[in-house]
This record gives sequence, C-alpha cells and structure tokens, in this order.
Amino acid sequence: MNDMASGMGSFILPALVAAAVIFALILWFFVNRASVRASEKVALLEALLHEQKKQNALLKRLLETQYVEDGVAAPTAPIAEPAVEEVPEPENPYLKFVPER
Repeated sequence: MNDMASGMGSFILPALVAAAVIFALILWFFVNRASVRASEKVALLEALLHEQKKQNALLKRLLETQYVEDGVAAPTAPIAEPAVEEVPEPENPYLKFVPER
C-alpha cells in the first residue's frame, strides 16, 4: 500500500538512467562521426601527397629529356627542392589542435 503512495518517485531513477544512456549514445555518435571524417581527410591528404610526388618525378624526367633533346648538358647537381621554412614547435600542445568546423 505504501508503494502506491510514493507516486512518480519510483520512476525517477530509471528515467535518469535512460536519459543518461540516450545522451551517451548521442555523444558517441558525434565523436565517432568526427573521427571518421578526420580519418577520411587524412587519407585524402596522403593520396594527394602521393600524386604530387608522382607529378614531381614526371616533371623532373621531362626536364631531363628536354635537356637531352636540346643537346644541352643536363645539370650535374640535382634540382634543388624549394626551401621549407622551419617553424619552431609550440610549447603548448593545445596550440597544434585545430578544431573541426
């Protein structure tokens, strides 16, 4: 008889647990989605890098064959790569973090 008098109090705990589970599933969905999108972007960037390396190799071969066709001696020194400016590493690791838009 006393159980009937408590009213909605017996449903509060299961409702809170259900709400927490739903919130956790929604949070997991968005974190997982962001992770998958980041992985896809990394894969695309690696493919782009590979294609750029192939294009650079083809351009170097084209340049060498052009020297041979013109009868000009090809340079003995390898063609210099463009200088990349060294950027010092930030002390704070959070400065390297780029948030997703």
